Amino acid sequence: MAETHSLQDLRQQATVASKVFVQRDYTSGTICKFQTKFPTELETRIDKQQFEETIQTLNNLYAEAEKLGGKSYLEGCLACLTAYTIFLCMETHYEKVLKKIAKYIQEQNEKIYAPLGLLLTDPIERGLRVVSFILSSKCWPCEALTCWSQESSSLLDCSPSPDAPSYSFIFFCSPPCIPPRRAKADEPFL
Repeated sequence: MAETHSLQDLRQQATVASKVFVQRDYTSGTICKFQTKFPTELETRIDKQQFEETIQTLNNLYAEAEKLGGKSYLEGCLACLTAYTIFLCMETHYEKVLKKIAKYIQEQNEKIYAPLGLLLTDPIERGLRVVSFILSSKCWPCEALTCWSQESSSLLDCSPSPDAPSYSFIFFCSPPCIPPRRAKADEPFL
């Protein structure tokens, strides 16, 4: 039976190789929007379309959070009338959408990013300045290192040994954790 891990545990246990930051986009003013330019550091890790879809969804959710409407005005009026004690009893629209964003990021990490050795962090953790991706050299679901054997063109379990042939590390695991993707012949190894 597969063992499950919480994303908080994954963060603490991950061997961090580096971080990639997606900066905030201020071309449209101060609305919370992130750049959709694909970072070159992620080219070997994730599909460009999947990255853009994730960032665009985050941008749409933040736009929804900052949208002003009748509900927002009513919340403001009730807050003034109750000396802001109303917020002890209810969540604001903005807080509800922030929870929705946190849930979306967690789902994306579990389904897409963690199996690829990436961890998408919530922009609220960095003051809504950047979206960051943490790159790891371990497979997070099972914490196993797998290697690509250049001699036999196959995946092997990594066990460091001084007399072992040279391997290029890849960041996904062999079954039963996750089915490995096939590396292309001209694909560079990290």
